[in-house]
Amino acid sequence: MKGIAWITAFCFLLAIPSGWSQDPENPSLSWGPSYRAEGNTTLEKVVGFTPEDIYFLRVKHSGAFSNRDKIYMERYSRDLKLKHSEEIVLQYDKTDVTLEDVLFLHNQLYLLTSYANQSHEKVYLFLQKLSDRQMRPTGEAKKIVEGPLTRNSIGRTFDFQLSADSSHLLVYHQIPTASKEPERFALHVFDQDMALEWEREVMLPYPDEQFSIREYRIDETGSVYLMGAVIEPGQRNRSLPAHYLVLEYRPGDLAPVEWKIGLEDKFITELTFRIAKNGDLICSGFYSERDAQSAKGICYFRLDAATRRVVTQTWQPFEFEFRAEELSNRGRQRAFEAEAEGNERRSAELYGYNLDELVLRTDGGALLVAEQFYVEERFNRYWDGTLHVTYLYHYNDLIVVNIQPSGTIEWTVRIPKQQVSIDDGGYFSSYSMATVRDRLYFLYNDNSRNFDPKTREGQLYSFNGSQAVIALAEVRKDGAFSVSPLALSEGASIMARPKIGRQIGGRLLLIVGEWGRNLRLGNVVFPAR
Repeated sequence: MKGIAWITAFCFLLAIPSGWSQDPENPSLSWGPSYRAEGNTTLEKVVGFTPEDIYFLRVKHSGAFSNRDKIYMERYSRDLKLKHSEEIVLQYDKTDVTLEDVLFLHNQLYLLTSYANQSHEKVYLFLQKLSDRQMRPTGEAKKIVEGPLTRNSIGRTFDFQLSADSSHLLVYHQIPTASKEPERFALHVFDQDMALEWEREVMLPYPDEQFSIREYRIDETGSVYLMGAVIEPGQRNRSLPAHYLVLEYRPGDLAPVEWKIGLEDKFITELTFRIAKNGDLICSGFYSERDAQSAKGICYFRLDAATRRVVTQTWQPFEFEFRAEELSNRGRQRAFEAEAEGNERRSAELYGYNLDELVLRTDGGALLVAEQFYVEERFNRYWDGTLHVTYLYHYNDLIVVNIQPSGTIEWTVRIPKQQVSIDDGGYFSSYSMATVRDRLYFLYNDNSRNFDPKTREGQLYSFNGSQAVIALAEVRKDGAFSVSPLALSEGASIMARPKIGRQIGGRLLLIVGEWGRNLRLGNVVFPAR
């Protein structure tokens, strides 16, 4: 594929060494037929699925001779055969429009596009249904949102968020404001049939430079929640928020409900939240004693839906050995001595972990999933003085933290993983996740030498093209975990793209494999234990 440079290339990918066989008691992977995709196109996402079909969005990005992307809807059968591919022309009334998203709600495909009208200083959002078989636009495109044009109204303008039960859709976009004024946004809430339920403009309680929105969600009743990080005036370290604020907007209320979230003398570096079935908000993340890129432990908050109060607020450091595992022997000794002396600035902390998932348990606890990710820049100056920058994308270890309803850590797990790629955004890196009963599964590309006792010898080899294998990590409810190569039912000269994998059944994970223009879909089937 153009633009993808791996540290080592030219290989038979996903080859399983001899002696590795399938076990019917364990998860298994089977591939569908191979297809030849159109050049310079990528599968962007799984749009939706039914018991018979799986819908994908494919995008062909504009090139030197075109300034307009092309999009295709593709329908595959459950046995992973391509049934139909349909190009959708992004035009409204003979005018080019921008793709915002394609949604699948209650067995209906919806195409969402936008148009920035410079002369009227307006931006419009259009909705159009797509047929389920041919995936062609049906009927006229309907304007469902109109807003003022902003300086950022180039490309995609709107954000979308579905409720957990897909009964409500939030459409969210920015409204222009003067310099140093609080940001303003418009919220539009639609029901499952895309009928407007309510809408309003909101003004954040802080100026733009003091408040950064981190996340927004919508619940089953149509209430909207925004979570942002607050920087106080005069704060010395402006990369670390003083605290977080959650705002709840409900139809008919004149003002939002506010929750302030923070830890005294500690920095919350990462925070996310989910809405429990009883309406409570569960917030969890990492805290640090020193900087914005580190994590010493987890914090946990429960926000009561009935009283609108924070009823649980806890924090707990990770065990020293867990935090110091990646340090050298000398570094571990220095960190141990620093902690014994109470020197928090030199204590051991995890580095560069991004929160990805917060899975709520039925007993009120939660599972937190994070991945180590960072970008390394390398500068090379050529003989003529030209400076070239190379970007290395590192997707490394996964960690899973099991949090009890009280907010204390029950166990932590580190899944060793090392993925490095060059100038590609980590196209084949990261992972897919599946929840099967009381177990978590993580699928990712790995180096086959990590599973060979003759070559590993305690060393973790970085994933690259020449020794690629799909690995599957299983984490059980007691914190025990195992990692093994996934046996293939047949060879496949492609590379898995874990980022766009999706669980499409209680025991079924759909993955995509690509290399160049070759494409195959695969099913990972998990056993019923």
